[in-house]
Amino acid sequence: MIPVQSLKLCLVALFFLGFAGGGVTAREKTGPSSIDWDQVANVKSAAIRIGRVQRAKGAEVAMTLISNCYKTHTLFERYSQGFESCLIQDHLQTRVLVEIYSRMKPEALRRIGAPSKESLIRANVARFSATLAKYKFPAIYANRIRKLADKHGWPVFIKVVFPNVQPNAEQKNTPTKRPLRKKQ
Repeated sequence: MIPVQSLKLCLVALFFLGFAGGGVTAREKTGPSSIDWDQVANVKSAAIRIGRVQRAKGAEVAMTLISNCYKTHTLFERYSQGFESCLIQDHLQTRVLVEIYSRMKPEALRRIGAPSKESLIRANVARFSATLAKYKFPAIYANRIRKLADKHGWPVFIKVVFPNVQPNAEQKNTPTKRPLRKKQ
């Protein structure tokens, strides 16, 4: 039997590194051909918007906003810049909660009624899979969105949410267990 801690580490690794089963087709590598917007600019803009909500109203309101974003944009037939913003915001918000909750003891999470980091990751993967399936995009496309969000959105998001904290070099674009440190 596999130890529970090993399974938890695998879930976190799969979430942040991206998991894709089976072969990779050309469409899976490139994603939708209908993208006619600047994805980097969209990532940064989405990061700023959800960062402001997180800072002003907290995680619960931010997650409600993201849920409403999905509900609105999945009404449309085509993959859109707005829908992509939902994915980016979902990833960034989930990532910050995973980073925060990974520093808390399970008893403390239960006491405040917060989900475990593993359940946050499972829910995020499920949301990405379900919503991308609507547009017939393979799950691997989610990896591309996550990488864009990590590289271009995470530093912007952290700066908005925690303006007095500077990420360590390793934290700028990749998940880590090292704590954020205050600016000197």
